[in-house]
Amino acid sequence: MKMKIFLALVIILFISCSSAQIEDFSDLIIVFNEGHKSVINTDGKIIIKDLEKRLKITLVKYNVDRQIQVVKIDGKQVLIDNQFNVLRDFNYDVIHETREGGLMGRIDKDGHAIKYDLYDKEGNFLYSSKDPIFDYNEGIVLMNYSNGPYEGKFTFIELETGKVIGNEGYYTANAFSEGLAYVYDYNGYSAYINHEGEEVINGWVCDVFADRRMSSTYFSEGLAPIRLGIFEGADKVGYINKKGEIVIPMNFVSDEPFSDGLVAIADKYNHFGYMDKEGNWVIEPQFTSAGKFKDGIAFVNTDGFTYGSVINLAGEMIWVGQKIPKRSY
Repeated sequence: MKMKIFLALVIILFISCSSAQIEDFSDLIIVFNEGHKSVINTDGKIIIKDLEKRLKITLVKYNVDRQIQVVKIDGKQVLIDNQFNVLRDFNYDVIHETREGGLMGRIDKDGHAIKYDLYDKEGNFLYSSKDPIFDYNEGIVLMNYSNGPYEGKFTFIELETGKVIGNEGYYTANAFSEGLAYVYDYNGYSAYINHEGEEVINGWVCDVFADRRMSSTYFSEGLAPIRLGIFEGADKVGYINKKGEIVIPMNFVSDEPFSDGLVAIADKYNHFGYMDKEGNWVIEPQFTSAGKFKDGIAFVNTDGFTYGSVINLAGEMIWVGQKIPKRSY
């Protein structure tokens, strides 16, 4: 059955490629256009008006940053790689991405989670647990145990050996990235630990609620966002290097990771632009929201009623997003 699905998909792709080459999912720039998921090139020209219709698939959980995607073919949910090879059935009630680029699938029964399965970035099965798998990267699983000695705590487990890394449980934590992981203990103390569980950056005492608002504390391209406490300016974010030195002062809003040498960040008026690692504006603040760059393009929102616009590294708009219909009361 899997082979038949694979052959059918290959035939579809061969026919589809006659007018526009589709060789690798990661090369696609997918935008919303007139109710369809369309593909544009870097000049903003539509090369495929309806990707799902062309490939005869439904995109379920997709992200061009990943090497694997979840799609439906003939109503069957499967995992494919970026060359559109079917890897396995993938029937889960909830699917989350991991920091590594893999996926975590959750199975529910009677409204309760009963099983969590972890897959790596190539779609290989890694680990199964009845307790919540929070994230995974660099060979280390971040668990949030629902019972036992670590109940309610975030705990790092080395997948190969099963050993606990760092303390036996943190109040909150994020997965490892570039060799370091952010942790927050029950005393309101924040630090970054290495793979041996040693604190390599520390010294911040943060308010738990202020700190948990940060969606990203990951190192990316050598820098990570940081915010201090509940004191004046607690909503302001800056960036540190791996020595713990502040390289971009805490004067800004947002906590996006660096990519393509830039970070999406907001000024005091909550207008988003893009800044380099020296703290210089490369693309001036002008957007209501902004995402990270990948291969020279980023998704932005230009106003409160437009979403899914695309810009290049020069800040030029190559695709204007859809308008959100205004509500009438």
